[in-house]
Amino acid sequence: MESHRAMAYIYYMTGNYNEALDEYRKAIDIHGKLADLWIPLGDCQQAVDDPQAAIDSYVKASTYDSTNPDPFTRISRVYAGQGQYGKAEQYAELAVNLDPLNPRNHGLLGVMHYHNRKYAEAIPELELAIAGGNVEGGTVVGLPLGPFPVSEYYWTYGLALAKVGRCSEAVPVFRLLEQQLPDDLDAISNVSEGLMICKMITPTPQPQE
Repeated sequence: MESHRAMAYIYYMTGNYNEALDEYRKAIDIHGKLADLWIPLGDCQQAVDDPQAAIDSYVKASTYDSTNPDPFTRISRVYAGQGQYGKAEQYAELAVNLDPLNPRNHGLLGVMHYHNRKYAEAIPELELAIAGGNVEGGTVVGLPLGPFPVSEYYWTYGLALAKVGRCSEAVPVFRLLEQQLPDDLDAISNVSEGLMICKMITPTPQPQE
């Protein structure tokens, strides 16, 4: 089993996803009750654009490791990728319930709240991801700005603040993104949207046909 898992990992890391799938399935045939096999199998299925199979694999993983939030965060991302933000939000909530001290879980839930237009609910979750804070059971340590998905927590936080009229708080978040991630096209695109909401910049006029 370990040999197949090691080979699968190498195939996955080198972009040979179909070969990785074959090796993970061989490992599962030998030992089918390891979440650590079902999760990467799902990742491979996502990589070959088979989202439903990926969800099924992550669900399997959760049945074999019921305290692990990782299958639920992955399911949330799959549903979000399909535009099914209601389902994505539900699974993100499950992940937070399992590991409330993980800032990434709060960030993911905040992003899904935002996509469901629950801006007031998104803001405190994203604040926990970015700045940390106390929750039942302990303290969440915030995440410094970095590449995706952390950058997504920051720009979504800024957008949520802007959408509820708290631009004095949103604009510094956008400026931080501009300063630290000037080459991140997704970040800068969302910064521009936020600054337009806050009337700090005006839309670029489109040429008339």
